[in-house]
Amino acid sequence: MITRDAFGRLASGLCPDCDAELRTVEISPRVTVAQIMHDDTCPWLAHQNRTTKENNR
Repeated sequence: MITRDAFGRLASGLCPDCDAELRTVEISPRVTVAQIMHDDTCPWLAHQNRTTKENNR
């Protein structure tokens, strides 16, 4: 089982393009989801958003 502290250690250097942070959300007992939160100015995130919009047309 991965603890919240372990998630935090994994977050170090998540994105080479921004200061991404890792957010953990407990959705039920013993079930935690990790969310990677990129900066609004992150070029990787901008590319992913463009790609997603193009694929959903």
